[in-house]
Amino acid sequence: MKRPNFLFIMTDTQATNMVGCYSGKPLNTQNIDSLAAEGIRFNSAYTCSPVCTPARAGLFTGIYANQSGPWTNNVAPGKNISTMGRYFKDAGYHTCYIGKWHLDGHDYFGTGECPPEWDADYWFDGANYLSELTEKEISLWRNGLNSVEDLQANHIDETFTWAHRISNRAVDFLQQPARAEEPFLMVVSYDEPHHPFTCPVEYLEKYADFYYDLGEKAQDDLANKPEHHRLWAQAMPSPVGDDGLYHHPLYFACNDFVDDQIGRVINALTPEQRENTWVIYTSDHGEMMGAHKLISKGAAMYDDITRIPLIIRSPQGERRQVDTPVSHIDLLPTMMALADIEKPEILPGKISLP
Repeated sequence: MKRPNFLFIMTDTQATNMVGCYSGKPLNTQNIDSLAAEGIRFNSAYTCSPVCTPARAGLFTGIYANQSGPWTNNVAPGKNISTMGRYFKDAGYHTCYIGKWHLDGHDYFGTGECPPEWDADYWFDGANYLSELTEKEISLWRNGLNSVEDLQANHIDETFTWAHRISNRAVDFLQQPARAEEPFLMVVSYDEPHHPFTCPVEYLEKYADFYYDLGEKAQDDLANKPEHHRLWAQAMPSPVGDDGLYHHPLYFACNDFVDDQIGRVINALTPEQRENTWVIYTSDHGEMMGAHKLISKGAAMYDDITRIPLIIRSPQGERRQVDTPVSHIDLLPTMMALADIEKPEILPGKISLP
């Protein structure tokens, strides 16, 4: 029997509250929503950690960060820790990772060096993206595009963005004749809608007057919450007023833009590939958006940053919803079971597909 392929798509800072099929909000995530309509939607899926590197460590090593090493950002897993790529490569898969890694112990942009378990021809971390830009463009992307006006003044279009170039590489990978000769695991890891908020100007126009209603979450005075939550709120004041409305056109626009990029990659699957490919979509964690007087993410356990979207489309297109709680820690064992790869005892996760 032919072993299945895996297309694993991940965004950054996109909890369920930013995905239409979960939130019911008028945010354009039509490609993700279509995937949910064709597949299995997990309604109670949770990240291993509401912080980037620990979350990714749990997802891509299959063990919790307190075991693998990354207790915070910019701390790499131990060199003795195997990753998803290693397990699948050792099992005969062509393994390809395109996009944000954030697991090499370096800064946000990474080192640009491809780990040996992934295909170096397609590796495209932040440092690789920056190497394609001019000095002026690097300065813009790092710290010069902080408003709608900045994007408009610099005439930013999709060709400038990291997301578009990630998608280009993913589409190219799928189009290679070799894809028909061996099973593949391709991870496509987008930075959006995380800061820096870089997307074509036309996406911003959709959200200039859009306000996200946080409801009762905006009224929390934190009186009965941990002290560090109050300190967090003081250090990073919420922009949400008494009306409970969160307004961030750049964030909403990047959320829309990355959905279109996801659609490009999914639609690039040939009919033959689709018949033998599991498509998995998730995000590493969410964004507080002013709920409970907090912004960004960190040491809190609110659904705003911990409850993440998880959608799995089987080659047969089984459609259903799962309310049973699952975790990112369950993804690697589940994928290994689907690929008929033996799960080592060190992985604590459970197979989440009956």
